[in-house]
Amino acid sequence: EAGIDTHHASAFGVVGQVLAIDEELAVLAYGQQSLAGLISACQRLMALGQRQAAQLAWQLKPVILEAAQRSQDGDIDGEAAYGCTTLLDMAGMQHPGLPTRLFIS
Repeated sequence: EAGIDTHHASAFGVVGQVLAIDEELAVLAYGQQSLAGLISACQRLMALGQRQAAQLAWQLKPVILEAAQRSQDGDIDGEAAYGCTTLLDMAGMQHPGLPTRLFIS
């Protein structure tokens, strides 16, 4: 409402802090929620059924756990540094205001 763009990761962290949710649990919840959103988008964009989506989410669970651990360890060197996707994040924030979008919902 105030016209301030905030990335959902930051908002997720603030809400977790306000609700006194353990940092590790908040990081894992964010990872799981992000993965679920991506898999949902894949289901709408391609032929990916419920069973395949559930299998994919289960198979990627170790990746979420590793990413969460690396983030808490402060590993921002090397391969972990690819997580900065500023232009992609900015485009995502502009997406709702575009006249033509992939997902109208």
